Amino acid sequence: MPESWLSDPSKALKYWGMGRDLHDLKIAARHTVGIVKSVKQLGRTDGEPDELLDINDTINKALALLQSDLRRVSVRMQPAVLPLIKGASTEYVQIWSNILKNACDALQQTDAPNINIQTKFVNQRILVTIANNGPEIDEPTRRKIFQPNFTTKKGGLSFGLGLGLSIVKRIVSEIGGTIAVKSDETRTIFRVKLPVGEAYGEA
Repeated sequence: MPESWLSDPSKALKYWGMGRDLHDLKIAARHTVGIVKSVKQLGRTDGEPDELLDINDTINKALALLQSDLRRVSVRMQPAVLPLIKGASTEYVQIWSNILKNACDALQQTDAPNINIQTKFVNQRILVTIANNGPEIDEPTRRKIFQPNFTTKKGGLSFGLGLGLSIVKRIVSEIGGTIAVKSDETRTIFRVKLPVGEAYGEA
């Protein structure tokens, strides 16, 4: 009868290492597929026509895109009745996807992770707040968080290109809106204000 690998610790470690490497490769492949899919779904092409949008719908689309990342996160959505606005759906979905993905990354080591999303219509502007109970973002990091090529992810498979939030800032600015982040030891909140412009009634 051939010798069982269980009886040889060195063989056991070898097989465990192989299994771990295969697992890491699987995660990396899934991450790559996700990037390609997001680029295809979210990349706006020149001449893409504007459409009448409900911002709540674009947030729900972003949540659907990130359902695997959000599997262990409790997500609470508090949508208000919002006026329809003109815009490109892919741009708004990209805004929410990037903010939510950053929240998911921040929550990886958090017990009972949660994300709260709220929309309001105030003073002819749509206000979207996305809050998570991850670790505090210190002030030096908050000052740099929207800069291109800035990332806090280092090493391993948890890597970042430092592009997500800088893209968000660019899109929000081009739309004519503003974005800000506030963070303390209990909660990090991203606030996005969007101009309504010519509104088309309530959604």
